[in-house]
Amino acid sequence: MAGATAPAPSRHQLGGYREYDPPLPLAGWVESVWVYRTPNGGVPGGGAVHRVLPDPAISLAFWCRCESDGRPVAPRLTLIGAKTRPHLVA
Repeated sequence: MAGATAPAPSRHQLGGYREYDPPLPLAGWVESVWVYRTPNGGVPGGGAVHRVLPDPAISLAFWCRCESDGRPVAPRLTLIGAKTRPHLVA
């Protein structure tokens, strides 16, 4: 595709989670951009669990389900507040 660039390599990944450096226009306000993709079937394989550590930052998350052709369904924006204690997330 003309003018398209390859996606930046992730700086951290674990299971369906990928974290990236923010795009330059957002770098003054955003620490990172992250993506989590739930596996087909909705359950991570092998009992994958990760620990989310306390963090005073907030996240603005866009989330949705996807149709089989990739179209988003029921898109939402969610504000995720500061984490005051560790959490285990499947």
